[in-house]
Amino acid sequence: MSKQLTQRELTLVCVVSALLTTQTSARAQTAPDSLGLRAFNAAAHVIPGEISINTNLKKLLLQAPELRATTLGVMHAAWETPLRADRLRTTFVYRADSNDLFDRRFSSKSFLAAFESYFYGDDVRIALAVLPAVRGAADALGPPEFCDRDTGVREAVSAIDIISMAEWRRGNVRIQISGGMNLRDVLPQNRSFARRFGLSYQLFLATDRLMQRDAPTRHDTPCFITDEEMREHAAPLDSAAYDSVRAVLMKRPQKVDRR
Repeated sequence: MSKQLTQRELTLVCVVSALLTTQTSARAQTAPDSLGLRAFNAAAHVIPGEISINTNLKKLLLQAPELRATTLGVMHAAWETPLRADRLRTTFVYRADSNDLFDRRFSSKSFLAAFESYFYGDDVRIALAVLPAVRGAADALGPPEFCDRDTGVREAVSAIDIISMAEWRRGNVRIQISGGMNLRDVLPQNRSFARRFGLSYQLFLATDRLMQRDAPTRHDTPCFITDEEMREHAAPLDSAAYDSVRAVLMKRPQKVDRR
C-alpha cells in the first residue's frame, strides 16, 4: 500500500518542483545562441518572436504573415520581409519537399535552407543603426573560424573598398557576416545598383549544393568594420584624397590565403 504524503512533504514537493521549473526555464533562456540568429533578430526585429533554423514554413508564415513570396528557384522558394525604413532586407529560403525538379512541392513542413539579411545604402546614419544587429550576431557566435579583410582599389569605377567577410561553421550550417564601404562617392552611372555602405548576415545549409557561397580563407585581424570606421568615412574622399590613398594602396603586396 502506498504511503500518503503529509502536508509538510507535499509542501516540500511543490517547492522542489517550482525550483526545478525555474532552473529549466533559466537554462532554456540562457541556451547558447550557436548561430547568432536569435541575437540578430532581437536587435533587428526581423519578425516577431524568435527565429530558428528548425522553423518550418507553416510556423514561419503564422509567425510573420506579412512575409511575401518573391522567387522560385530550381528547388527553392523565398519569402521576403516588406520594405523597411532602414532598408534592411531579409529573405527566408525554403527547400521543396520533393527532389523531383518537375514536381516541386512546398508544404507546411518544408525546412529552412538559408536565411539572408542585408543592408545597402549611402546614409551612414542608417548603416550605423543596422550595425548593432550584425555585431550582436557576431558576439553570440564568438571568434570566426575564417576572416578575409581587404582594402582595395577598383580602377574602373574609381572606388576604394574596405571589405570583410567572416565565417563560422556549426555542423551542417555555415554562417557568414560581411561588411563593406566604398570610400569614394559612387559614380552616377553606377548609382542604380551600387551603394557606399553594405552589411549582411546570412546562414545556409552546407550540404545543400544550390546554397553554396564563396567563403573566406584567411585569418585577418581586425576582421569587422566598426562604427568608428564608418563615421570616419561618412563623407566620401575627394579627388585629391582618393589619389593619395590610391597611391599608398597600389604599393602594398597582394594578400594571399593562409589556410
